[in-house]
Amino acid sequence: MPSADRLPRVWVKPVNPEEYPGVAERRAKPVTRADLDHQLQTTALRGFDADRSPDQPPHQYRVVNIKETLDLYTKDYDFGRVVWPFWTFLFAENWRDAIDEMAARKLYLFDIWGYCPSGPDNRFGWSEYQIPDDKHRYILEKMGPLFLGYSYFRARRRHDRWINARRDPDSSGFRSAPIDRGANTARR
Repeated sequence: MPSADRLPRVWVKPVNPEEYPGVAERRAKPVTRADLDHQLQTTALRGFDADRSPDQPPHQYRVVNIKETLDLYTKDYDFGRVVWPFWTFLFAENWRDAIDEMAARKLYLFDIWGYCPSGPDNRFGWSEYQIPDDKHRYILEKMGPLFLGYSYFRARRRHDRWINARRDPDSSGFRSAPIDRGANTARR
């Protein structure tokens, strides 16, 4: 049996990021248990349906069955309160309806995903895209602390990372990553 000084040390205390020095001065704050209602939150939904493929010209489409889809995943199946959608819903004609409904239900909007640097911007799959400033501001205003940020794909390391831009009003230039404007970046 190894001696006590060779045994691994395990941190057995809760980690509360808000207690660490300097956290209050950070432009982008880490997500805390208080932000998550002191509960374990799970992912309910990964995307919305559209009335037609966003890939098909003229790229005009609407998100359909927003309320019914949210009911199915957050009430009927009771999968959780976190919506983790693919980015294309933000370019639907009625994208505000989806944001408004999530905000009204107090669902978390987490990790809008599908960004891939140098991905073709002429298709609506893994692509390089930019969220216009007016949409970003609307999400921040409507969702408040329920908005937990965007995702971007880092091709070299083959994993995606998220940027917590939700509380950083100065990050308005970020919507296409991987620009680090002081936002908190963390591995998933």
